[in-house]
Amino acid sequence: MEDVNELLFSQLKERPEILYEINPAVFEQLVAEILSSFGYEVQLTKKTKDGWADIIAIGHQPASKIIIECKRYKKDHAVGLDIIQRLYGLAEQEQATKGILVTTSSFTKPAMDFIREHEWRLEGIDFNKFQEWIDRYILAQDINSTKSLPLYFDLSEFSTEEIRLILDQLSSLYASCGGDRLIIDDAAILDSAEIYEPVGG
Repeated sequence: MEDVNELLFSQLKERPEILYEINPAVFEQLVAEILSSFGYEVQLTKKTKDGWADIIAIGHQPASKIIIECKRYKKDHAVGLDIIQRLYGLAEQEQATKGILVTTSSFTKPAMDFIREHEWRLEGIDFNKFQEWIDRYILAQDINSTKSLPLYFDLSEFSTEEIRLILDQLSSLYASCGGDRLIIDDAAILDSAEIYEPVGG
């Protein structure tokens, strides 16, 4: 299935509208794969309960439990308030950190209003936001498939403290894309500000 997902992600990069055509179960697997790449432990739930979440995602830094419902809808089939309220109730019942509804369509205004009113417990991912997830996933895969990525910066006009702040921000950005760590060559910084970013060790 991993090879199938890689092929599908590659196709989605070129033709996002494929999302409207794929099987709902495959859509759930794509969502689970993306969440896994974000650092969560994911579990696709069995279809034994009506109204039950499709995916459970467990985070460790910080500790969190997220329940995800996936709706592979057509473009003109917006997610309504009833589905969002049901997810909210499930998040409360399961004492989840958050409930996320991921859809290939959009949300009705009442549904979006409810999400905003409970933004501490709910999140809505529509077609456009899901495309951002896909782009982030593909970027992380590209980074992890590269053994060494050299970056060059002109830092001659910055103080040492400012340089360190910049490097901290780069490290955070790198980690958010799925990288293991960012290794800094201090001598290179002092000389020509050449920073090497070995990936995956």
